[in-house]
Amino acid sequence: RAALGPCRALFGAAFFPALAFPSAWLAAALAVAAAWGFRGRALPTALTVAGLVLASLAATLVEAWRGPAAFALDHLLGVWPGPLYDEALALDARLLLFRGETAALAVAVGAAAGLAVRWRAGPRRAAALAALLVAALGAAAACRVALRDRVLDGDRARVAAALGGRLEGSACTLIFPREKPAAAAAAHLADCDFHAADLAAALGLDAAPRVTVFLHRSDEEKRRHVGASGTSFAKPWLRELHVTDSALPHPILRHELVHVVAAALAPGLLGVPARLGVLPSMGLVEGLAVSLELPRGAWTGHQWARAARDLGFLPDVAAAMGPAGFFAAAPARAYGAAGSFLAFLRERHGAGPVAALYRSGDFQAAFGRPVGALVQEWQAFLDGVEVPRGLALAARARYQRPAVFQVPCAREVAALEAGAWALAGRGRRDEACQALRRVAVVTGRAGPLRGVGDLLAAAGDLDGAEAAYREAARAAPEADGTFRGQVTAALADLAWRRDEPAAASAGWLQAAALDPDRPEARLLQAKLTALADPALGPAVRPYLLGLDGAAAALEQLSRSDHPLAAYLAARQAVGRGDHGAAVPLLRRAVAGPLPPVLAGEAAFLLAERSEERRV
Repeated sequence: RAALGPCRALFGAAFFPALAFPSAWLAAALAVAAAWGFRGRALPTALTVAGLVLASLAATLVEAWRGPAAFALDHLLGVWPGPLYDEALALDARLLLFRGETAALAVAVGAAAGLAVRWRAGPRRAAALAALLVAALGAAAACRVALRDRVLDGDRARVAAALGGRLEGSACTLIFPREKPAAAAAAHLADCDFHAADLAAALGLDAAPRVTVFLHRSDEEKRRHVGASGTSFAKPWLRELHVTDSALPHPILRHELVHVVAAALAPGLLGVPARLGVLPSMGLVEGLAVSLELPRGAWTGHQWARAARDLGFLPDVAAAMGPAGFFAAAPARAYGAAGSFLAFLRERHGAGPVAALYRSGDFQAAFGRPVGALVQEWQAFLDGVEVPRGLALAARARYQRPAVFQVPCAREVAALEAGAWALAGRGRRDEACQALRRVAVVTGRAGPLRGVGDLLAAAGDLDGAEAAYREAARAAPEADGTFRGQVTAALADLAWRRDEPAAASAGWLQAAALDPDRPEARLLQAKLTALADPALGPAVRPYLLGLDGAAAALEQLSRSDHPLAAYLAARQAVGRGDHGAAVPLLRRAVAGPLPPVLAGEAAFLLAERSEERRV
């Protein structure tokens, strides 16, 4: 099928020799050695080899359970690279060094077996094999040392040492980059302590369990350290989680904290509801985490779920509560539906039955009703939930991506996208654009074409960017109003850079008329407000458009008396955890005048910062 479809038939072919050959070589060497040792008797040879395979698997599973990493390395059974949702794979240093170690061990086993045979004929005839054995063991040891020195082996102490910073709070231990400013690190720790305590109260716990948070510098560093790039993850049974550093409020931390704090409700090997103790009920695990997230936009989880149902994207929630059904749906659909369902159960029946459900995984025991009846009750509740026009458009954009197993050429597409942005980061714009166009061809998505426009715009090729944006608009489905609004806003940005204020204003107003979610609405209103002020507009433009000179523009904002300048500077201060600088700026912003969407956000941030300082 791959040869006849859009996928390249030989994409990823290099993984076969790297993954399969060393394991096959080692297994064959062990089998030959066992056969020689048992003088060719099949049964003891087979039992010995099977025992070695099972022992290898057991050791790998124990290490995966005890260690911080999301990956697993097994000399005989291969490599588990990391989370399922990290689709881009690469022949990286960890894989190559580990497979080199496996190959060296295969040579060592063969040399040891040959040495045992030849020793009987005299030590002199065995000298060459003895030298080969020593060399192979040395090579294996060198590969292992290289894995450790590069912090690629998933060792907890070495990961913590590579990050370098450590703070202890009332509930959280924060492991963070040593160069992070002390105030910012303290703000992240306070944020973690607050959410851990809040979640413990929501779940009916007397106190939150002790949580260790690893705050990695970047997705790439997180991938090197623990095998997860774009995916944050927790190991509830270890009371630890791994996220990438981000401005406050951290977008992922609370979600991952739910997994760890809720582990106090679920005794067992994994700290989550699981059938037979080892098959997690992912709908319950992720649904509880989503249900306890704080609202990040204008629309509730229930509204998103109703919009998904109206569009035909709502998955089988009853099936998603089990170990396998959750992964049958696209991530956005599965997470959203499960989150709305668990939130409904908490709102309708209280936290107690939900905690009992998380502890046992048994709906009948927790609620006195089977899961099917509870899903019907939730569906009836959704009947009364209204879907605003802007949400209907946004939901189509969010939910149209299929499940990971249904994405055409998923690994190739992920590698092309990751490679494109890596090329762009190295200044190889034309190659990056070519890779993104390939993604658009393979997937039929318009998003990569917008990415081409973004790259060209960042490079100053405004005409090329405009052509790419218009191509993206033509390729987008007619019903995808959210994407079309984003492209319209991007074209308006180009008009602003060309000093065409009327065109810029018209484009942003057109995008705002589509009722985007709050973050996009705030950005559009900020641009319109800046454009209306002849003095502020040119100064703030690099910052709002992410152009060269953004840092200098931010410095100018802190000295401006305009309420928008105060608001933007305050958001930067909040993001870096400098609440002392943020509060006076927010007071100036609240004093206004500002458009309602910006004034409301400024008032909310001021109240939040004031409460944190009071506590």
